[in-house]
Amino acid sequence: MCGPDDSAALWVADPNPRAQAFYRKHGFVADGTVNVEDGVREIRMVRISSGRGSRSDNRMD
Repeated sequence: MCGPDDSAALWVADPNPRAQAFYRKHGFVADGTVNVEDGVREIRMVRISSGRGSRSDNRMD
């Protein structure tokens, strides 16, 4: 599981405006990468880490 400030990527069917709007609301943007498999077109959406509060910053070495 990733936190709200972690980088992440996902694939979403296109067109699927409700799903795409949901992910945009949570900081994801389409990066222009497209995949077509079994006749289903998908776009990749990514969220770039803000660098604040990620789990890697909270390690206690």
